[in-house]
Amino acid sequence: PGSMFDRGASLVSLAGASAPDFWVAIVGILVFAVGLGVLPTSGTGSWAHWIMPTFVLMLRPFGLLVQVVR
Repeated sequence: PGSMFDRGASLVSLAGASAPDFWVAIVGILVFAVGLGVLPTSGTGSWAHWIMPTFVLMLRPFGLLVQVVR
């Protein structure tokens, strides 16, 4: 407790638990679809279209889980 890793994990889990889903989705689209071009911006044609919604919807519960387990 109190190490740099512990503080960093606490900060990341707090940010993940408190960030609004719509904000994370917009930033994710801007970074991964528009900026890097590694994910599609819209559609449901392949598994790549499900990566961003899955990540956005699992971020808050995962952040809360990390806080509880810590």
